Amino acid sequence: MSANLVRSILISFVLPCLVLSPPAQAQLPNIFTADNPSGSLSSGGANIAYLQNTIGSDVTLTLDGNTITTKANRLNIFDKSSGTWVQKVILNQQSQPVSTTKTFSTRNNTFLTGLYSYYKLDEASNSTAIDAANGRTLGQSNGIVGSAAGVINTSRYFPGSASFFRESWTDFAPGANHFFATFWTKTATLTYSYDASFLGRYGLPYAEWLVWFNTSTHKVRFSVSATGNTATTIDSTTALTSTTSWYFVAVGWDGTHIKISVNGEPYVTASFAGPVFNGSGAKFCLGSESGSDPWFGQIDEVAIWIGRNDLTISEVQQLYNNGAGLPFSSFH
Repeated sequence: MSANLVRSILISFVLPCLVLSPPAQAQLPNIFTADNPSGSLSSGGANIAYLQNTIGSDVTLTLDGNTITTKANRLNIFDKSSGTWVQKVILNQQSQPVSTTKTFSTRNNTFLTGLYSYYKLDEASNSTAIDAANGRTLGQSNGIVGSAAGVINTSRYFPGSASFFRESWTDFAPGANHFFATFWTKTATLTYSYDASFLGRYGLPYAEWLVWFNTSTHKVRFSVSATGNTATTIDSTTALTSTTSWYFVAVGWDGTHIKISVNGEPYVTASFAGPVFNGSGAKFCLGSESGSDPWFGQIDEVAIWIGRNDLTISEVQQLYNNGAGLPFSSFH
């Protein structure tokens, strides 16, 4: 038998086997895709949405009646398995076409460990701030705190008057426990006649901890007190230089040092032995310092940990997520 005849017989047997045994195809969920979507859209029953934004600015729109925001120059991936559209992943895919075969994964994290409160600040104007983690709702006082487009969905807008959230005399007091706080902010002005405050429990002679704005340098400051009268204070490296940009702030005390970072920069630190003063004479406020020195601008995605051992700069950068933020739904 010739070699050519043998090859012909073998091929005639092998090829039918290959044709009769195709690889199994994975079943994709219903997918909605769009380039530069805007306005009011319907997904047509899909449960995953790939929304590509290439226009250079964030866009707020409604998808199946849910208000969402697509980040500029990003591929934004939303999931509806919970019944409402939730942002899951933001990829740096500028000018790349949307692909329904794209695979993605989220990094593991431990952000639920020691989480004391988390405020998405997605509420409507003139309403309380809801704690998504542990139910420590903050009440509105002395005016209306509005609502505006945020880093993730919407944010709360502080009008620069005596509008702020506050809680009981005992909540948010770390004492000897390590504590950390992160949030996003955008200022409506760079000119203040007072030291505008973001959040904390602080009011002499009951000063505990406070994150505030340095009117001279436009940097973010973090003050922590062991006595109630004097405090250790540090400034961020990065200053707030724009009224159109969002800034991500991280502060905390790890038991030996207080520290601060803006936009994922390396921590600025200072020694602080602790514990943090607790005189039960100052309430936790968001958007002011005990009702004075109010913030004029927006605040979004506030997280506070008490009893967490540390929040490393790597974890801060994970929360910063290259300017896109990490939604609460991605906390583990």
